[in-house]
Amino acid sequence: MSGRFSRLEIQEPKLIRDSSRLFLAEIIQVSISLSIIAIIVRELPPERYGIWVALLALFQFTTVANFGFPTFISRNIPKKHGAAYRLIGKIRKVQFLLLLIVTPTCVIVAIYSLGIDILNPPVAIIGLATISVVLTQINRSMLISLGLASTNVNIILVDRSVSLTAILMAKYFFGSGEEYLLIGYVMGPMAGLLLSELYVRRLLMKDELRKDNPYSTKKIVSESAPYSLILIGMPAFDSINRLTLLLYSGAVSLAVFDVSYRVFKAGNSVTRSIRRAMLPVLSFNSGNEGSFEPSLVLAHRMISWVLPVGLLGGHAGGLAIPFVFSSEYEESSRIFFILLISWAIMLINSPWFSTIRSIKPPSYFALMVFGSVTIGVFSSIILVPRSGLVGAAIAVLLWQTSTTLICVSLCRELFFSSGIGIGFSKLISVAICYCAAVFTIVSNEMPVSAHLAPIFTLLVWMRISNWSLETFRMLDQQIIDPQA
Repeated sequence: MSGRFSRLEIQEPKLIRDSSRLFLAEIIQVSISLSIIAIIVRELPPERYGIWVALLALFQFTTVANFGFPTFISRNIPKKHGAAYRLIGKIRKVQFLLLLIVTPTCVIVAIYSLGIDILNPPVAIIGLATISVVLTQINRSMLISLGLASTNVNIILVDRSVSLTAILMAKYFFGSGEEYLLIGYVMGPMAGLLLSELYVRRLLMKDELRKDNPYSTKKIVSESAPYSLILIGMPAFDSINRLTLLLYSGAVSLAVFDVSYRVFKAGNSVTRSIRRAMLPVLSFNSGNEGSFEPSLVLAHRMISWVLPVGLLGGHAGGLAIPFVFSSEYEESSRIFFILLISWAIMLINSPWFSTIRSIKPPSYFALMVFGSVTIGVFSSIILVPRSGLVGAAIAVLLWQTSTTLICVSLCRELFFSSGIGIGFSKLISVAICYCAAVFTIVSNEMPVSAHLAPIFTLLVWMRISNWSLETFRMLDQQIIDPQA
C-alpha cells in the first residue's frame, strides 16, 4: 500500500480524462448505494425509514463545515501547487470548529423539534456518515485539483464496499437489527475518510507542495465564504422540502419521495463528476490567454454528448424503481420523471455553473445561490401543502430552473460570444420534451410499447447530432473552433 501511495504524481487537470474517472467513482457510489438503500428499505418499516431520512436531512447542515473550501481549492491549487500543504492544514482547523458548533445543534433539533428518540436505537450515529463525507470532500477536491481524480475511485470503492458488506452481515448474521444496520451504514464513510487522509498526507509530503504559504486563514475564510452558501442553501432547501412533506403528508410520503429523490441523485452522479472535473480545468485555463473560451466550448460539447445517454438511463431507472424497491414505492416512479427534467437542466447548466465558480467574482456565486434557493424554498412551502409529492418534485424543478436562468444571466457575454447559446437552447428543448412525454405515458398508465416512441425519437436525434464513442474519446485532444 505504501508503494502505491509513493507513486502518486501531480498532473495537469484534463476534462475528459478526469470526468471519466470521477464518473466511474460516482457509478460505483450510486450502484452500491442504491443496493444499500434497497436492503434497508426492505428491512425497515416505511415509518422507521422515514425517521432515517429525516435525520439524514437534518444532518446535511453539517456540510456547512466545508464552507466553500472545495471551490477555493479548485480555483487556486491547479495554478499554485506549492500552497497545498499549508492550505489544507488551515482548512481542517476551521472545519473542526464549525463541526463543534453545528453537530450538537442538529442533535438538539432532532430531539426537541422533530420529537425523534435518537437513543433507542441510537439513530443519532447516522450523523457520523454525513460528517465523514464532509471531511472526505476536502481531500477529494485536493486530489482532483492536482490531477489525481483516479484516486477517487479507490476512496469510493472502499467507502461503499465496507458499508454494503457490513449491512449484509447485519442482515444475515444479526437478524437485521436496526442498530446493526446503523453501524454498517456509517462504517463505510468512515473508512473512505481514512483512505482519503492517507492519500493526501502521503502526497503532501512532496517538497513541491510545501514551498508556498500565500494564504492566511482569514483570506481562505473570506474568499471561501460566498461559496459556502451552496453548502448551506442546498441542505436548507432539501431539508425544508423533506420536512415540509413529512409534516403535511407523513413519514410514508416522505419515504416514497426519498426513493425517487435518491434515484434522481444517482443520475446526478454524472453531473457531479463533470462539474468536479470541469472546475479545475476552467480555473487552470483561465490563466492562459485565449484558452478559457475554447475550454468552455469543449465543456458544452461534452454535455451535448452525455445528455441523451443520461435521458435513456434515467428512463430505464425510473421504470425499474418498483422492481428494485418493492411495489410499495410504485408512486416513486411517476415522481421521478418530474425530477428527471431537473436532472437534465442541472446537467446542461454545468458549463455556466462552473464558469461562475472558476472565473467570476465570488459575489456572483453568492447571488446565484441566494436567488435560486429562495425560489426553491418558497416553492416548497407553497406547493407541498397543496400538491404533496408532486409539489415537492416541482419545487426541485423550480430550484434548478432558477439556478440555470441566473447562471446564464450572469455569464451573458460569454453565452452569446462563444456561440453556445443556440446549442444550449436545443438541449433544453430536447430534455423537456423527452421527460414530459415519459411522464405523460407513466401518469396515464399507457402500455409499455408507448415508451418506444420517445426512445426512438431521441435515438434519431443522437444520429443526426453525430453522437459516437469516438467523439467522446477525442474531446480532450480537439482544438476547439467556437464557431464550429
